[in-house]
Amino acid sequence: MVRVRGMAYALDPEHAAGKPVWSALIRHSRSKKTIAPLGGTWCIWPGWLHGKLLDRKEGLRGNPRAARGAVSAFLHANVTIAEFVYTILLKPRPLRRAANAAIRALLPGRIRVGEATVWLNPDDPVISGALTLGVYERGEIAYFRSRFGADMTLVDIGANVGLYSALALSTPGFRGRVLAIEPHSESRLYLQKTIESNAAAATGAALVCGHAASDRAETLTLYKNPENKGDNRLYPDPLLRGEETVAADTLDNICRRYGIASAQFIKIDVQGAEARVIRGASGLLAASGDCILMTEFWPYGLSRCGADGLEYLEMLRDLGFRLYELTGSRGVLESVSSPRALVERTQGRRYANLVGVKGNPATA
Repeated sequence: MVRVRGMAYALDPEHAAGKPVWSALIRHSRSKKTIAPLGGTWCIWPGWLHGKLLDRKEGLRGNPRAARGAVSAFLHANVTIAEFVYTILLKPRPLRRAANAAIRALLPGRIRVGEATVWLNPDDPVISGALTLGVYERGEIAYFRSRFGADMTLVDIGANVGLYSALALSTPGFRGRVLAIEPHSESRLYLQKTIESNAAAATGAALVCGHAASDRAETLTLYKNPENKGDNRLYPDPLLRGEETVAADTLDNICRRYGIASAQFIKIDVQGAEARVIRGASGLLAASGDCILMTEFWPYGLSRCGADGLEYLEMLRDLGFRLYELTGSRGVLESVSSPRALVERTQGRRYANLVGVKGNPATA
């Protein structure tokens, strides 16, 4: 039994007979929570959610599309509970596998994030699922939207399905440029659709690159995570299954090839290869006097890619970046006063999101 805000959550296998989830959900008692089967898997629904749906259930019985829309709308309106269920209640591996299958069945083709259109990967329950539930990188999104200006050039490294590229392109009056870099071929399919669906892309302001950004021109093996399409890495790991050969080049060379001489906003999320990206970007960074860098900081991943967490922080400071940790769902910045302390509390699977500010970048 788990209690959240006074509500009891208990596992109830009453509907294990394989009945469709929506009919089971609609007719189930309001006073219970059930694990309801969805396509042969299990999905967790609290009793009060049944009640909310029952209150508006006219037309939902026997109508999976309407029921799916009702659940999606409810989760969007109750993001705190959705986040709890998604990140805490479903953390045990068996439940997570079951929930991932259920989330795949719920994913729409695309969503709106503010004015941006983002296409989702229907086989990715993690990033696309979190985007659908409204719990994905809320602090980073809030910060990006508050700081990105219409005249800025964004280099989006590890673009995945193109969330930040879409946010940039949908900026009112956008007249900058976007270079989205994504070596994972599957994600790049949805990235391209995202780029094409945002109005500013029609002006030719956005380009997609299939290379991996690194510290040299080379051919690399990308190790893929079948359950999380944003967790593809340049080193093997027990979580990863499947491989893809990708071309890599320095960010300097990539940007030169696409006609980008400087950038005012750079986003890097490459599962530990961030130091390699920065080493290959000395020319771009030198030319970018006023620049915001938003980067994931994961010392374990950095070490697996041959770098060191403390050295990465020092590298950024040597390049002129003032470092801040991005905290909370509103994107609040806190100065990194002790790099060593930051490294010590981000060991193992722990990580932080950092912002580097160079010069005086201003939104337009």
